[in-house]
Amino acid sequence: MDDAACAGNWHEFDFFPGKGNLAIDARLLCQRCPVRWRCLEYGMPETHGIWGGATERQRRRLRKLPDWKAVVVRMCVEDARLRKFVEGGAGDWRNWVSA
Repeated sequence: MDDAACAGNWHEFDFFPGKGNLAIDARLLCQRCPVRWRCLEYGMPETHGIWGGATERQRRRLRKLPDWKAVVVRMCVEDARLRKFVEGGAGDWRNWVSA
């Protein structure tokens, strides 16, 4: 995915961490990625690595849901709404949560 936040520099981040490594730097990069949901959907069947900001354990839990694709899309829509709210200088995050 050419427009991914990790495109061209994925090797600088630990997207395939060992056991016990939380890969915080890679997951934070995913948080601001414009194609995060596509990456997460693509990586859902993968058994290792960080895909769309989710660990294998998180993806395994999502896969147990009968409507996991709808959940993934919903998460990404909410993420985009929050990002737009914060970047728009709309103030305290609690205002967004109660909206």
